Amino acid sequence: MERDMDAELRFHLEAFAEDLVRIGIPREEALRRARIEFGGVERAKEECRDARGVRLLETLLQDLRYGLRLLSKSPGFTAVAVITLSLGIGANTAIFSLINAAMLRSLPVPEPGRLVMLQYAAREDPNVMGGYFWGCPGKTDPKGHKGCSFSHPMYEQIHAQQTVFSGLSALVGSDELHMDADGRRSMVTGDFVGGDFFSTLGLGVELGRTLQPADDRPGAPPVAVLRYGYWRRQLGGDPSVIGKSVSLEGVAVTIVGVVSRGFSGLEAGIPDDIWLPLSSQPTLLPKIFRWDMPNNVWTEMVARLKPGVGKAKAESAITAIFTPSVTTGADAIFKPDDAPRIELPELERGIGSLGREFGKPLFVLMAAVGIILFLATANIAGLMLARGVSRCREIAVRLALGAPRWRILSQLLTESLLLAAAAAVFGTLLAYWGAYGLATFLASNWREHLEIDIHPDLTVLAFTATVSVVAAICFGLAPSLLGTRLDLTHALKGSPESPSLGAHGEKRRLGLGSALVVAQVVFSVILVGGAGLLVHTLIRLETMDVGFETRNVLLVSIDPNIRDWTDPRIPRLCRELQNHFTVLPGVISSSYSMVPLLNKMNMDTGFSSLGGSKESRIASDELPVGTNFFETMRIPLLAGRTFNAKDFQADAKPRPIIVNQKLARLLFGKGNPVGQLFSDVGSKTAD
Repeated sequence: MERDMDAELRFHLEAFAEDLVRIGIPREEALRRARIEFGGVERAKEECRDARGVRLLETLLQDLRYGLRLLSKSPGFTAVAVITLSLGIGANTAIFSLINAAMLRSLPVPEPGRLVMLQYAAREDPNVMGGYFWGCPGKTDPKGHKGCSFSHPMYEQIHAQQTVFSGLSALVGSDELHMDADGRRSMVTGDFVGGDFFSTLGLGVELGRTLQPADDRPGAPPVAVLRYGYWRRQLGGDPSVIGKSVSLEGVAVTIVGVVSRGFSGLEAGIPDDIWLPLSSQPTLLPKIFRWDMPNNVWTEMVARLKPGVGKAKAESAITAIFTPSVTTGADAIFKPDDAPRIELPELERGIGSLGREFGKPLFVLMAAVGIILFLATANIAGLMLARGVSRCREIAVRLALGAPRWRILSQLLTESLLLAAAAAVFGTLLAYWGAYGLATFLASNWREHLEIDIHPDLTVLAFTATVSVVAAICFGLAPSLLGTRLDLTHALKGSPESPSLGAHGEKRRLGLGSALVVAQVVFSVILVGGAGLLVHTLIRLETMDVGFETRNVLLVSIDPNIRDWTDPRIPRLCRELQNHFTVLPGVISSSYSMVPLLNKMNMDTGFSSLGGSKESRIASDELPVGTNFFETMRIPLLAGRTFNAKDFQADAKPRPIIVNQKLARLLFGKGNPVGQLFSDVGSKTAD
């Protein structure tokens, strides 16, 4: 670039000189006049550099070299500043990495902004016999009556009549399934989906093919698509698995594809290992209630809006299909006064169950580490103030020699940015380790299998860069401004070891230093107080009454299907294990249940008093338990009795049941529920 500029300037000089030679001026004189007229080659070069931005780049490089040289001369100060700031930046980046993974990261599919999930909203809850109620994307409304679970016939009706989606598919979550692949038995999590699920999302495959509509027809052979990570981890990345048959819940299923890497399902952090056609659900899980009944809701619907179709138009169109079907006829689940309608929450970031579970705690932690970063920034600002005092004479000499104030300010801020950049590098490493540790802790203490992807993507790196720049400005701007506003007379007369700043300069420095100290004390008190409240809350949670005995209770989880134990052998196995556990030394009592208490995995079932109308049916959680369950868990009864051995006989009629206070009040009001008859899903009479 410099050679080109020299050649161009010489060309213009010689051209001007040639014009003078043509009118009779000697060549040497012509060259002299050309240089005078041109105004100096070096000045022209400087103007060209300024016009091209080269001067700005040279100034920046000069400031960087000067800043690095000065920081290298103060290794103690540099190390303390970088370590302090690294801790603050690292803590913030670690928490933000978790927030990004659980709440902010978009689904790895084409145009995720056009994906929506169907959600009903009404004035009252639907009157259904039972179902599984999966999560909905976005925020939940505690006062609203909303849900994303629909009946399978409703899905088929909307799928056949809608005209606003370029794709619509069903999605049904499943509990863990038992897989046997060449003798290797394992538990897999997965979803039953419509045949156009992957085409709706716009996903391809690494191997094989995706599910097709033909795979979802009744009577079609069961097939499956695997997650890339599961295929690599459990099957060794063997490409020959495509077309092979595996045993899933004792049923032969053919693997037809491995989905594109990066996609693990619609739940961030809660991966699916396998996807199966919706039509194979009755074959694989025949014990599930009637899946095709219009008053059993268990199907979610994911859709992709057509280009140019807005959410409002799509909501109106689907509501026109949905409302008449659910408010009229013998299978109506809403009353007309409930005004049911369809909403379309965005699915760009997935369903977001982890965000709802951990969102508030993560934002509280974000506020806490934000205070830590502020304290680190204030601490470094104090160090910069002290360092600025020792440099007053240097800065005063440069100002006296004519250096522009903005030029010195630029150099001082560059030093702050260098410190922040070094801290950002080390902070990113600390953040990765910290986020990985937190993710591992959450995964080991969560009821479901978690795989939280905390790799530092562009969003995390942009956050780290922004935090670093803001921190550099915060701790570097005020000391830099004070450092350039010197009383030159006092600063030049002062000794190099203790230069005088002048009365006003000393007052400003002391005022800023005092303000930083006060701010650090205030925010330290807030941080310590918050930590104390957290500890107090944890102690209260540890000692609160949850309705059953939590001390000296050992939970044991078994998987009978791993050893081919299937119905009706499972109840007998549970009773045999209970008898073995009861006679062990130190064991007072033992029992069993389908799932542990408070794990949110219970099945919703509709209950109504015997002879009650459909409108009086109430949805409630149901938990099958074994003998001696209430005695083992030390759950007191307010009325009636616990189960005895006769209650577990297959011919026990009416079937006994124990309810909590809330369900008893809803079903029977203030009356005594003991001995009352009512029915649950499937019209089975219970007492």
